[in-house]
Amino acid sequence: MAQQAQNISQYINDVNQSLLQYFDITKSTITALNSSIEKQLETQKQQFSFINYNINSLNSSLQNQIDGTKYDIKNIQSSITGISGLINNINNVNAVQNTDIQALKTSTSQNKNGAFWCSMLKGINSSYSFIEGYCPNLKLCCKVNGILKDCQEGTNAKYTEAQCGTFIYI
Repeated sequence: MAQQAQNISQYINDVNQSLLQYFDITKSTITALNSSIEKQLETQKQQFSFINYNINSLNSSLQNQIDGTKYDIKNIQSSITGISGLINNINNVNAVQNTDIQALKTSTSQNKNGAFWCSMLKGINSSYSFIEGYCPNLKLCCKVNGILKDCQEGTNAKYTEAQCGTFIYI
């Protein structure tokens, strides 16, 4: 009986020793796994931090490009508005000049006193350049020796620029 008790006691001691060794191995394994997991988490944290930095940089760059494009579009819109305004002004001036000139042409055809209408037209449209010694195929007038004279279509004016100044279109 004493032998059996001793055998059981030895068996229990062996089992306890095996369990202690097993728990030590398990503890070491868990510690190693925890350390490995912590390292992996730290690596992933750094990777996510880098990815987040890159995303923020890209967002900032894209926002700058969007803002720059918006600014460019506003400048283009302002330029278009300005050009449209200039075109409208030119069209308005041309319309007024054409109306005035047409009215004066009509009046001139009714009243053959061309010199009178030349004086009325002085400055309305002086954009036609002088062609020395020749009157283009437009009804023109100029001042010669202080007197306003008509230039008939297709005739040679025989006037110099100094005598005539700028031809005035009627």
